[in-house]
Amino acid sequence: MAEAGVVVSDKLSPDAQQFISKPKRCGSPTESSSSNCSTSSSITSQEIENFGGQRFPHLRLVDLLSTNKDEQGMEFNSVKGIPFQSKLFKGKAIFKLRPKSTSILSGPYVDYFERYQRFFSLQIQGKFLLSSEELKNKMIWIGAEIGHVSPERKHENKMSLGFMQKALCSLVLRAINIMRGDCIHYSFGDNGQLPHIMLPLYAAADTFIQTKTDTSQAGKKTELPTMGVRMFPQDEINLKHRRKYALKKPHNFQGGSDAAYSFSLHNGNLDLYSWKVSGIPGLQPMDLTSYWSDMPLRIVGYMTEGKDTSNAIFHTAEKKQYIFSFLLSNLEAELGSRKDAKRKDGSFMGKRSATMP
Repeated sequence: MAEAGVVVSDKLSPDAQQFISKPKRCGSPTESSSSNCSTSSSITSQEIENFGGQRFPHLRLVDLLSTNKDEQGMEFNSVKGIPFQSKLFKGKAIFKLRPKSTSILSGPYVDYFERYQRFFSLQIQGKFLLSSEELKNKMIWIGAEIGHVSPERKHENKMSLGFMQKALCSLVLRAINIMRGDCIHYSFGDNGQLPHIMLPLYAAADTFIQTKTDTSQAGKKTELPTMGVRMFPQDEINLKHRRKYALKKPHNFQGGSDAAYSFSLHNGNLDLYSWKVSGIPGLQPMDLTSYWSDMPLRIVGYMTEGKDTSNAIFHTAEKKQYIFSFLLSNLEAELGSRKDAKRKDGSFMGKRSATMP
């Protein structure tokens, strides 16, 4: 694992170079050291993060749509929402990530991850910057894309899978699609699309709360669900209803003057700290670099025209309008991919060929 304070090679791809800076300690704001952190770090008041969160030396989380990017990237496990804004949406986000050891977590998140067997959770609260009329006949999607950001590497944004790998991925996706009510849109990076797995937000969200903000009584204050370490209130009846009727009766989202939205997404199989997929019955843990090489992950929400969720409708760049886009890159995976490329003379067994910068 990369250590805090390590100097990153200038041979990293432009994706990493664009967002990298000197890594900070990886523990919680109140820890002076841990077995997974640099022992040379000492905690000062200046090191306590703005949002009460933490960063990990081998991971970078970046708001791609922000015009004012933090060199260090966004914090994980913050105690309050981190503001973000796009042309379509304004809100706050919390990205909750389980590390290998809960000993490097702050107290509240130790309790959270001991209570919930999840690898990560995304919590978002905010308003659309469009009118309700402009949101009519639109589908709002949430999920994940993979791919490089830098123009010189965008041609590599495709999963080059072997026959068995693609068959396994297709089998898993079809099974998930059946369980989710046949509403998953996915691609391995063909037909001009980024590799992705996307679902309609209304059906996919584990918690979804719409709060009316249009009040007729002067001075009446709208109360939104509390955002922080605790998750938004979860209504099992509401969840079952949304997943059963989401495609039969697509949700009509309301504009910012009419409603605010609080929603979250959890996952217990995608271990982003260790960059693996695990916990799937009958399958051994899978290293994501075997499928993605060194491509980073993007946690995204976007809007498309119409209500069709068929995979026959391609999600190409010109058809998507992003609500949010958070890029998560793993510096260890990138460095490991380049070492493999040198050792195997540019040839991967079961992986795509690496293009050296």
